[in-house]
Amino acid sequence: NMLADAILQYYQTLCKNNDVAFECLANLPQTLSIPDTDFSILFGNLLENAWEAASQTPENAYIRVQIQPQKNNIVAMIENSCKKEPIQKANRFFSTKHSGMGIGTQSARLIVDKAKGVISFEPKDEIFVVRFVLPNTVK
Repeated sequence: NMLADAILQYYQTLCKNNDVAFECLANLPQTLSIPDTDFSILFGNLLENAWEAASQTPENAYIRVQIQPQKNNIVAMIENSCKKEPIQKANRFFSTKHSGMGIGTQSARLIVDKAKGVISFEPKDEIFVVRFVLPNTVK
């Protein structure tokens, strides 16, 4: 998938140039059920959040990405190191860039909900994991 490849290439280069380990296992079909604009907002926001957190990690900074088809779904996991667990209230995360709520995770949640998928955010200790499943019925 050219769109996913472009987004992944961008963050891989950013990580390489800034001593953040980047591991990726990606195997997406060329065409997805979700519109390209929604996919780029979803995937781009989640990777941007991962990058921002990992790049502030003083040691052993990393981003790990897995995204691939499983049956009629696209299954993804983005894991990253983080200096501290993000502040969460009412199932929403506060931004580390400005006061108030972050819009990246909220827009990701809205896009996944619109596509009738599921998404979870799992902050634990110095690791943050996002998992999402999107229906993909395009053959």
